[in-house]
Amino acid sequence: MQKKLVILGGGFAGVILAQKLLCTKTGYEIILVDKNNYFSFTPMIVETVSGTNNSYNIVQPFRQIFNHEIRIVKGVAKEIDLKRKIIWLENDKLRYDILIIALGSVVEYYGIPGAKKYSFPLRTITDGIEMRRRVINVFETSENDQTFVVIGGGPTGVELAGEIEGLISKELKKQFPNKKGKVILIEKNSQVLVHSDPYIGKKATEILKNKKIELLLNRKVIEIKKDAVISDKETIHTTNIFWAAGMRASDVEISPKVDKDNMNRIIVDEQFRIPGYKDVYVIGDMASYVDPRTKKPLHMAAQVAEKEAFHLAKQLCKGYTKTFVFKEQGFLVSIGRFDGVASMLGLKFSGFPAWFAWRTIYLFKLRSLRKKIRVAYDWTISLFYERDTSEI
Repeated sequence: MQKKLVILGGGFAGVILAQKLLCTKTGYEIILVDKNNYFSFTPMIVETVSGTNNSYNIVQPFRQIFNHEIRIVKGVAKEIDLKRKIIWLENDKLRYDILIIALGSVVEYYGIPGAKKYSFPLRTITDGIEMRRRVINVFETSENDQTFVVIGGGPTGVELAGEIEGLISKELKKQFPNKKGKVILIEKNSQVLVHSDPYIGKKATEILKNKKIELLLNRKVIEIKKDAVISDKETIHTTNIFWAAGMRASDVEISPKVDKDNMNRIIVDEQFRIPGYKDVYVIGDMASYVDPRTKKPLHMAAQVAEKEAFHLAKQLCKGYTKTFVFKEQGFLVSIGRFDGVASMLGLKFSGFPAWFAWRTIYLFKLRSLRKKIRVAYDWTISLFYERDTSEI
């Protein structure tokens, strides 16, 4: 009788793990559970804000990816009973022999008053579509010049600021010649991309300034109101407030209780298991896995999730017991059209080469040939023609 292997979450970790298990013909009955019916290629979501990329190009239905080889369950895991090996969904329940928790992450607002209510985050495809609609709508409906504030100077915030500025300075400037838009990027640290190499942060700062994006560094946001962002140094009046300042692991009720870190991630052992439960694994953004070299938990990133999924597939298929050691493949950030920063293969570079590397590498990481062709087509068209500004 086949063992039931249930994967909670259809992000990078969950999808790649399922694909690798199928490739090795393990004999498991694989069940993938997700609230959506599609896989989303999250690194390209930011391009949906400017309209450089069509949102349908960067999603793919699970049933197309797996072609009936696994069971797909559309639903939300509400509670996991580790002792009885039962997952409670909204209107159903699943029993498992082996469980992999890979539910990803959600936005973290750090308890800042008004942040959740008055700022808009960028985490999903629908967020990107709505953010683009808001930028276009404010030009259509307001007679005043506009200020757009992006909070958070990490990769998402830097890329988002670049995309918004590109849309404003190109298409919207041409369509609304009498209106002006300004982008402000707020970061609590002394440089953007603070977790990257100092060279990368310095070059990113130069690119942002060249694009006339105002940088407010060493600023701590203490409150967000409907029409203002209040930091410890000034108040910026605007209703266009976008949040890219942090994330934490997704929530799911687990009984008995399990240990978690300060980012809500589940603490796992060197085999990605919840201590005391040999058939329950956690990977991706939900796992607090301590790097054996640095003695610190690995950061939340798509490439970390990918590598963990590859490693866990070896464990489940071949009894692989070697401790997982993460080796970063590189660091890529696109900053609007023709600009970016990159660190890979021992090299650090910026400008057009970094932007081209970002596009090339992520294009080949898309999960189907059809999507690769469509993305490449959209990118090519956007180089020669205006991006569409229909408010959909």
